[in-house]
Amino acid sequence: MTDVMVLAIFMSYIGFSSIVGAQLDFISSFEDATILSTHEHTTLQMGFFIFTAYCISGIVFGYVAKKVLSTNNV
Repeated sequence: MTDVMVLAIFMSYIGFSSIVGAQLDFISSFEDATILSTHEHTTLQMGFFIFTAYCISGIVFGYVAKKVLSTNNV
């Protein structure tokens, strides 16, 4: 389930960026003189990459362990 968590974090990172952009484009399309100043500071922090490395290493370790156990039980 950890790989699902990584995918959910990454997809929400991408999704929130496009949602904010779409909403700002909609607001700026009005003809009224509106000054709009926003700053999006969404970034993927080091914890995301460490968690992703954990998921990948778990998948690789599971694959290697399965191969080793299947060759030893012949």
